[in-house]
Amino acid sequence: AQTLDRLGYAPHPARDKSAQSARNHAERTRLIRMAIAGALAGNSTLLAVSLYAGAFEGIDAAHATLFRWISMGIGWLSLAWPGATFFRSAWVACRNRAASLDQPLALALGVGAVAGTVNVIAGRGESYFDSRSVLVFLLLVGRFLQSRQQRWAAEAVGLTLSMTPDGCRVVRDGRVVEESSEGLNVGDEV
Repeated sequence: AQTLDRLGYAPHPARDKSAQSARNHAERTRLIRMAIAGALAGNSTLLAVSLYAGAFEGIDAAHATLFRWISMGIGWLSLAWPGATFFRSAWVACRNRAASLDQPLALALGVGAVAGTVNVIAGRGESYFDSRSVLVFLLLVGRFLQSRQQRWAAEAVGLTLSMTPDGCRVVRDGRVVEESSEGLNVGDEV
């Protein structure tokens, strides 16, 4: 259990009310992160549309600078809380000397954010904070759907196991005896 916890997977008892409560709490946290990431991505995208439209139609330089700074703030917020999931997971994988899909994601998000920040401060180039915010949102949606499918699969397995009888009647030496289902052998008459 400690090894699993170090790897970033907190173990819970299989058929325990506290495990169900922990799963519900984790799912609720995922939903909240996803909702916040979606709101930040939407706002960042609206700012980007304004900047891109202003590039064609003409936008006041002060407004363009303001929108870029606001976009940078929203982008960093997106990385700081909803996107922190990927950084934490990447750090756990590095600490355990294991490979993880979150490592290249965290690296790309971090390097892109730093490059975008440099561009905003220097007042040149694109920052793409809108793209990073949307990417964090879509990755969290994917994570949520994956965890939901895993949870449904685990519940289906649990239901199947709960319907499997623990004991059975076996004919041994002409007599019917009660035994554990796990003690059955090939050729037993059940």
